[in-house]
Amino acid sequence: MKQIKKEKTGAARARDLVCGMDLSELADLAEVPYKGASFYFCGSGCAERFKSDPERFQKEPLIRLSNVWKVFKMGAVETQALRGVDLNVWEGDFISIIGASGSGKSTVLNMIGLLDRPTDGMVFFIRERMFLCSMTKKEPNSVQGYSVSCFSNII
Repeated sequence: MKQIKKEKTGAARARDLVCGMDLSELADLAEVPYKGASFYFCGSGCAERFKSDPERFQKEPLIRLSNVWKVFKMGAVETQALRGVDLNVWEGDFISIIGASGSGKSTVLNMIGLLDRPTDGMVFFIRERMFLCSMTKKEPNSVQGYSVSCFSNII
């Protein structure tokens, strides 16, 4: 992944290198100069993480969701569970997905765990676009030596 530059027109889908968020419609981005280029981030947390190890974020994330949508249809009723989710998960990261009931937490975990396919958008594991049909029955949650486990805790 190359540097992310915020276009003045806002037409391009600029992404935060650290978290993967679409920056095209955000104002007041955090800017970090590095090796003669400017990198933009959704906030100070991602900017500080980039500053701590900028070379790490010049590579591809372990897991990347790009503009992922999930629409459930029951007859004439459509429910948008995910609307354009962008997410980067880097090797060694420990992440937590939190939100209100019905906000799409389990749905996004199902996308990451290859238990469901997006209506639109893409899921990547180490630069490879993944599909449910490409997984073998023997090891459905193992990709190139990585194990993906999804679980939910109800508190």
